Amino acid sequence: MTTVNKITIDHATQTKFVGVGSSAEVYDESGHVLGYFTPVVDSSLYRSVEPPFSESELNRREAESGGRTLAVWRFRDPDDMAPGI
Repeated sequence: MTTVNKITIDHATQTKFVGVGSSAEVYDESGHVLGYFTPVVDSSLYRSVEPPFSESELNRREAESGGRTLAVWRFRDPDDMAPGI
């Protein structure tokens, strides 16, 4: 298991992150990217959401062969890809 580093920020800096609804790049004063901030998602927003497929349908699809492999997706335009792929 990978250990996640934790950084504690002061209140003034924290207020800059309040209300950020999606991922944001974090820069230093000279304009260099320090990293990326991803806000915590309120999981209660998804508690009432039901998946569109039954458990048996998901199992059937998982066992099915075919489809696109990750290698094929890597050749796609990076702008069309989700972050982390």
